[in-house]
Amino acid sequence: MRLILFLATLFFFVDEVKSTNIVDVQIDVAGYKKDTIIFGSYFGGERKEIHPVIRSNDGKFHITSGKLFPEGMYYVQFLPNGDYFEFIFDSDQQFVITTTYPGILDKIKCSGSAENELFFQCVSIINVNRSDADKKIKMIGLLQFRDPERAKELQRELDMLNETVVQQQSYFTQRYPNSISHKYVVASSLPVPDEYNFQDTIERKKADQYVRTHYFDNIDFNDGQLLRSPYPYNMIQSYLNMNLDSPDQLIAAVDHIMKFIMRANDNKKVYFAFLARLLSSDRPKILEYAHVHLLLSYVQGGKTPWISKADSTQLVSLAIQKEKLLVGKPSPDLIFETKDGTKKSILANDARLTVLYFGDYNCDACQEGFSGLLEFSDYFKDKNVKVVGICTNGGDEYKKCFKYAEAFHVSFDFLADPVNGRKAKEIFNLPDTPVLFLLDKDKTILAKRLALPELYKIVSKELEKDKSNE
Repeated sequence: MRLILFLATLFFFVDEVKSTNIVDVQIDVAGYKKDTIIFGSYFGGERKEIHPVIRSNDGKFHITSGKLFPEGMYYVQFLPNGDYFEFIFDSDQQFVITTTYPGILDKIKCSGSAENELFFQCVSIINVNRSDADKKIKMIGLLQFRDPERAKELQRELDMLNETVVQQQSYFTQRYPNSISHKYVVASSLPVPDEYNFQDTIERKKADQYVRTHYFDNIDFNDGQLLRSPYPYNMIQSYLNMNLDSPDQLIAAVDHIMKFIMRANDNKKVYFAFLARLLSSDRPKILEYAHVHLLLSYVQGGKTPWISKADSTQLVSLAIQKEKLLVGKPSPDLIFETKDGTKKSILANDARLTVLYFGDYNCDACQEGFSGLLEFSDYFKDKNVKVVGICTNGGDEYKKCFKYAEAFHVSFDFLADPVNGRKAKEIFNLPDTPVLFLLDKDKTILAKRLALPELYKIVSKELEKDKSNE
């Protein structure tokens, strides 16, 4: 989701450059009781703390250095709530910022830096829209998985709000085309297709395709000032979110992004690491297809020479392991033991749907969710749905798994093994537990890493399909 740009993109060209190369930024905060603030920068799509700043005897906070900081976006964060404001370091790194706490953005001002002076003026003008933007961002996060269509609708509203802001920013910065500020505004602008009839499906698709094709035209991935700002990373994340309709579409989007990243000279390793980190997220689950593609096509394909051989081997191994567990792949099998010591395959049933539950007997989260799984099993036991409990404790602890199952009056198969309990975590790529997998009648992975409400929903939908096909 492309974050709202109000607080990071209204700037001004600095006409005069000071001759000194000494950094001296004075920050005067009325009403702030703490004696420490955090000074940091933007890099790799994240805010990175540089160092704490202690209040000086004059009551102000001084950011000083005998060496200029790299030009780009920086921030000051307040304790303990994490409120922060952003500012720019260009070639001029001596100025004074004054503000109040709380409400640091309401009356923030700067003297001694023309770029930051105009930046803070524009923040004051546009800050009235921040509340609306924050609400939309929060709702998109909450609805992204519960109501994807509503989340997309809110994202379109947020994009429109963003574009309105960008237009206002352009009004101020276009007169200073050589400024860092104008560069940031341009980088956050979406491509604009020719006028078209929104009601015409064909014209609308052509316009959407134009935006997708030209999405990164305004970003120079070789530019260090952009590298040290949020904008390229926001655009990459936003572009991925536009392409979550299918694995093939998302993979094509990743390849499109990589065309630009691979042209980024020394910066490519930073952008690649950011993209890989985004795709490694557990949610939405569709990202896993693209993560596997990225690692196999680019790392295994020898296109990332900046990654060490040892790290490349580890990443490729991870991708191969994840590929085996993609939805649509056959589930791995393991031979475990029943309470009486009988060996049994975890896939040994002919049920229409099989739920594999992986959990440690002494895992707090496992114990909390176990009663819900028992209710699920009772609800679907006469509907050809089988639950198989797999205890992931190994060694001497595996026998405690059966005592745990007995204490909970488990009615479904519950299996454990001194060796394979640990092995299950490796084979099914389980860094933590509990985890639920859902398999179809052929023991193909239908869904995985499900919350219990999701499991109910998917199982019910699958059984409904059977009724409609009768």
